[in-house]
Amino acid sequence: MGWLMVWKTMWFEEMLGPVYWAEEHLGTTNFFYKLLGTAIIILGIVVTLDLFDMFLGSLVSSFF
Repeated sequence: MGWLMVWKTMWFEEMLGPVYWAEEHLGTTNFFYKLLGTAIIILGIVVTLDLFDMFLGSLVSSFF
């Protein structure tokens, strides 16, 4: 899904419409959809490789 969002950004913008927060803060809705797609790809890799506990554990241990 993330790869599709990065590859077909204009289609997502046509189907979902503009994101006004992204227009104001990031410049364009296309950039927002590309960032969201990239985040989904990274999250998918982390979950697939079962690295979620390692990242979460290092994040929590840095606070305490």
